[in-house]
Amino acid sequence: MKDKKDQKEIESITPDPVFNIHRMPQNYKSGRFEISSSSEGSNVTPTKEHQQKNKKIGLIIMIFGVILVIFLGYLIFSYISNPNFSFNSLFDFEKKEEIVNINDNVDDTVNIVEEDQVGEVIEEDLAEEGSQDEESVVEIEDIEEENLEEEFAYVFLDSDSDGLSDEEEYLLGSNYLQVDSDNDGYEDLSEVLNLYNPIGVNKLIDNINIEEFKNNSFNYSVLYPKSWDISILSDESSVVFSINDNSFVQILVEKNEGQQNIGSWYGSRFFSFINSEDIIINDDWSGLYSEDGSAFYLTDKDLKNVYTILYNFPENQTQSYINIFKTMVNSFQLN
Repeated sequence: MKDKKDQKEIESITPDPVFNIHRMPQNYKSGRFEISSSSEGSNVTPTKEHQQKNKKIGLIIMIFGVILVIFLGYLIFSYISNPNFSFNSLFDFEKKEEIVNINDNVDDTVNIVEEDQVGEVIEEDLAEEGSQDEESVVEIEDIEEENLEEEFAYVFLDSDSDGLSDEEEYLLGSNYLQVDSDNDGYEDLSEVLNLYNPIGVNKLIDNINIEEFKNNSFNYSVLYPKSWDISILSDESSVVFSINDNSFVQILVEKNEGQQNIGSWYGSRFFSFINSEDIIINDDWSGLYSEDGSAFYLTDKDLKNVYTILYNFPENQTQSYINIFKTMVNSFQLN
């Protein structure tokens, strides 16, 4: 009996267990959670975060949708403007390479045609002159591309095809529509280069459009068109003949320090080998042209000075006065 009494006392002392009841959030099946605040936890609103996430996803879908619409619009426009349009034209790079190869072949064909045309023109000239045999004709047909480029370097407007440009004929007063302006049996270009008057008898110095310039400091003279302006340094070591197309001819004088002949001087200055047949020997000087033909270098017999006659013209501009330049070289005299 005592034991039962003690057990009842123990049970009266032990507190009854406490059970916390947890409820599922409202609308948990639809993906929306609403949890009421409690004193032990902080206020949390998962619904707003989920809404922000949904907005981001919606924005991404909208962007892709806009891109898709633009792409479809481009395809529709391409098909309307070109009924032969296909997806292969967008992604077939092999076809693009074929087009490039076709263009290259066309360029090569054009180059071949130009070379053939040049060969035909040369052959016609030789047939008219009757001064070349069959072997020389074959050699001319085999002209290398570099030589062709040199020939084309002096392309300019020449209405009568006599070799003088229309601008040069205007300076000289000759007829740009007539090969032989004075009808003396000699073509204008041949007369000018040999210092004869293309519009009358006598020498080129007698042409009313030509003047003679004399440099007293370095004792030389040269013929030039009267309409060209002249600029001279105080020591007369540089003389510039200005042309109205922004080009000019300049004559420079410098000491020949090593007293070298013109071939050795040119080789040491420009690191180029000179053949003896390239040197032009005059009565009082010897000289040579540069590789591009736009400069002439000469030295006197005593090898005292080196004279440079330079034809300077803007890049990508035709050398309209190349024959006047050569005439100035041929007229250069040391007194």
